[in-house]
Amino acid sequence: MLRTTRDEVFSWLQRLAEGKVTREEAATWAGQFLLEDAMPDEPNLFAAIRDLAAADTGAPDRDYLFGPEDFEAWLHRFRDGRP
Repeated sequence: MLRTTRDEVFSWLQRLAEGKVTREEAATWAGQFLLEDAMPDEPNLFAAIRDLAAADTGAPDRDYLFGPEDFEAWLHRFRDGRP
């Protein structure tokens, strides 16, 4: 079964917020958990993976729904232990 750790999720959030990975790379990585129905039970991990999977979501009035400020907020929320 597909699994991840808090450290791995944190790393993806951090690298996305810092621009070290693309939003598409982050969404692809997180999307595998959705496709495999392997979402973790822990609310904080679940929320972070859900957010990462949506990182490349388009919007009708701009290229992407989420931007760098959102990625930073996701990182802080995860770091603070909030879902």
